Amino acid sequence: MQKILLFFLFVLSICSSSGQEMPGGVLMENSSVQIGQGNIHQLFSETIYFGPEADWIIDGTVEIWSQKIWIAPNAAIKGSGRLIIYNPGDSPYFPNSKKKATIVDGNNSNFIQVLVEHHNSTGIVLEDINDPGYSIQNPAGSDAARLNIGSELHLAKNGADVRLNGYNLGLARNAVINNYSGQRRLITDTDRGHVLKLLSPGATFTYPVASGDLHYAPVTISAVTTEGTVYVRASDRFSSPVRPKDTRFGINLDWNIYSPELLSAVITLEQPADVNNEKYIDEKAFIYQFNGTENLDKLLTKRISLGLHQIGPLALAANKEDNSAWLTKASTSTKDFFIPNTFSPNGDGINDQFVLIGIEAFDHVEVQIFNRWGNQLYHHTRYDNSWAGIGQLAGTYFYVITAHEGGSKTVFKGWVLLTK
Repeated sequence: MQKILLFFLFVLSICSSSGQEMPGGVLMENSSVQIGQGNIHQLFSETIYFGPEADWIIDGTVEIWSQKIWIAPNAAIKGSGRLIIYNPGDSPYFPNSKKKATIVDGNNSNFIQVLVEHHNSTGIVLEDINDPGYSIQNPAGSDAARLNIGSELHLAKNGADVRLNGYNLGLARNAVINNYSGQRRLITDTDRGHVLKLLSPGATFTYPVASGDLHYAPVTISAVTTEGTVYVRASDRFSSPVRPKDTRFGINLDWNIYSPELLSAVITLEQPADVNNEKYIDEKAFIYQFNGTENLDKLLTKRISLGLHQIGPLALAANKEDNSAWLTKASTSTKDFFIPNTFSPNGDGINDQFVLIGIEAFDHVEVQIFNRWGNQLYHHTRYDNSWAGIGQLAGTYFYVITAHEGGSKTVFKGWVLLTK
């Protein structure tokens, strides 16, 4: 039955000399095709399948008006010309067709080595489409519909987004993305799916990513120390597996950045103002790296302009599951730094340590504890809220707390009552 179906589809495809098909039809492209310079080859159908033996050399122009495009893993598409993807609703031959996104299943195929022009203002969506009958070994997970660009992806008009839809978009070493902006983005909107690119030492590349809620949050990777593939995804806070304990001073956006190779790079992060929380102050913001699902490390940060901050070189995490692969931004404020005036280390699990609220707002905090005669009883240069007054009697103790932030420091002096 499968062979009969394939034969029918083959006959259906060759019945049109121009590649034109009626809405709802299919085109099976599984042979060697060469489009010379100056020539235009047009394809119209509901679905186009580039089979495992497809070998297309495009030195002219191929124009596609189709809702779905399926590319077999071994298909070859290359040349010095252009492959243009239009909205199927803009077909000059089928004016009654509805405007819709172009669904693409790249199947982690060979890199497309030709200029790809994206003219569909409704976007491209990566999606896993059923094998039409070639019985190939389909990839799994985020590579199941992975699209690989080896030359250039040109985002030709506003709305020409690529929604990853949980799948990867791969870029070869020499691949470029042109004409991106806040209206022409790569949207990473689930718990899987990254934009990934092979980078050479010293390379600089901007990933024009946006989160699922369409917050444009591009990432620039530069000063790469060694060759490696860097994966990038922007994520709205609600879909991130990590979350800081105090979100008041942060942004509702995280980035997942990692590389399977051991490499370091300078990272520049940009976020739109509409993801900033009420108490977030961009001028006082730092980039933070997660060291757990809630805990953060404050990184030495350079503010370049509004919403644009830079860190590094930073050693990248090796995989996306590592908490350190997640970065976010938050600002600091001494106004919300709280020092308690009492604690009770009696072992009941309640208020047993001398806990400073908002300690994570600073690079590090130094704590010195003295008795009433001025003798130093405790000193920690990087306090971690662990002092429990072990060995000390109930009574009043005095502290000198120095909060370090960048090259400046703020000193707090006062007393705390230790009760039993």
